[in-house]
Amino acid sequence: GTVPHITHSLAMNSMTTMNTTRVFGSTKALKATRTTTKRAQVATRAFLDPATADAARVVLAAPTMYALVSINEYITHRYYQHAEFNKNETLKKVWCFFTGAKEAPKIGGGGHIEHHAETLDDMSLKTDDAWLNSKPAAVLKDNTYRGTAFEYDVTGLMTLQMMPTCVPVLALMGYTPLAMAGLIAGAVFVHACIWNSLHPAMHGLNEVPISDGIPSMWLAVLRS
Repeated sequence: GTVPHITHSLAMNSMTTMNTTRVFGSTKALKATRTTTKRAQVATRAFLDPATADAARVVLAAPTMYALVSINEYITHRYYQHAEFNKNETLKKVWCFFTGAKEAPKIGGGGHIEHHAETLDDMSLKTDDAWLNSKPAAVLKDNTYRGTAFEYDVTGLMTLQMMPTCVPVLALMGYTPLAMAGLIAGAVFVHACIWNSLHPAMHGLNEVPISDGIPSMWLAVLRS
């Protein structure tokens, strides 16, 4: 599963933030989004009556957001957390194109690989002195949840990451900008709620309080 341990300095999130700024940061882009939404609504209603078209959007909302969250998780897990960005020349060129840098940075995965190394076969975590004094363990030293929880900073970054992929799809489905914002925020909230309820507990770690992230106790009953 994806272990959320993302930092602001990483290449993938730098690209995501710039794309998000371009989508929502200019009046022209927002107008284009609204135009796409209106055209999609007109096209849909050419085949379906308004009530049926609106009902179809409601029915498709959940599976569409599930698919978009899954796609974003896959991208982050593969190219950031497992550091395959470092091996992909195309992605590095894209990063340099958008940032103007001559060379792409080397990313370390935010502790995800170290989390795998720390996890034993029964899902408990290593606590022996040899491991705790090792260089990989030092990466996780200051992380209360050892890279297993969605804290608020990571939740915010995931929200930004979702926008470049979600906005075009939702606009084509005929959603308004306000509805898009609600769907994206709702999907990220539900994902963080489920993740924080299951993942830290899987490794014997403490509950996530509201001061650190989406509270884990909300869905603790799912662990029963």
